[in-house]
Amino acid sequence: MLRDNTGEYYHFNVHREAAMLRDNTGEYCHFDVHREAVMLRDNTGEYNHFDVHREAAMLRDNTGEYYHFDMHREAAMLRDNTGEYYHFDVHREAAKLRDNTGEYYHFDVNREAAMLRDNTGEYYHFDVHREAAMLRDNTGEYYHFVMHREAAMLRDNTGEFYHFDMHKEAAMLRDNTGEYYHFDVHREAAMLRDNIGEYYHFDMHREAVMLRDNTGEYYHFDMHREAAMLRDNTGEYYHFDMHREAAMLRDNTGEY
Repeated sequence: MLRDNTGEYYHFNVHREAAMLRDNTGEYCHFDVHREAVMLRDNTGEYNHFDVHREAAMLRDNTGEYYHFDMHREAAMLRDNTGEYYHFDVHREAAKLRDNTGEYYHFDVNREAAMLRDNTGEYYHFDVHREAAMLRDNTGEYYHFVMHREAAMLRDNTGEFYHFDMHKEAAMLRDNTGEYYHFDVHREAAMLRDNIGEYYHFDMHREAVMLRDNTGEYYHFDMHREAAMLRDNTGEYYHFDMHREAAMLRDNTGEY
């Protein structure tokens, strides 16, 4: 992974297939997940596109915050800033509605997923094939994901993008301040973060752990019992061994 402060360029080779590019102006991200996924994002319209197994697509802008997902050629989601309306039809089954007050989300993914979010605690719940759950609050920003071979993407209004690939290949990291997120979804990923240290917890089939604090911003990932990442605020060093193939280093000056 390479990143600079101006264009914030990221590249990931995850199983020699994933790539992501991002800059600060257009914040361009590209993922090739199984040679099929693509994500684009800019800061103005914040355009995101995913083609996951040639089937998923997501679009979002800052004004209407439009999202579109085509998951298995079936999902669609629309959102605006006023009522912030979301609709997902995932396998012709999912629907989600959100308002600005309680910002209510509902996902029915294979008749199983549900997500709820409010503006105060920003609560999310996903049950993806009876396995996914995500919780987040504004104070501790708590996330929990348990996902099983089913891709989901969540993103907040600050621009913090999350991507999940559920076939042991895709990982997405992005920070606005240096806030790094990684997910491994097949029995390997867990991440803990607090708000003094901004606490997140991911238990993805009970195996991986990531810890971060605001001072040294320490991250540790055990991905297939192989990956570790350490980061400090000065040099912000990251190392990933993803199936013994991926490595990323970053510093604060050139953020290489």
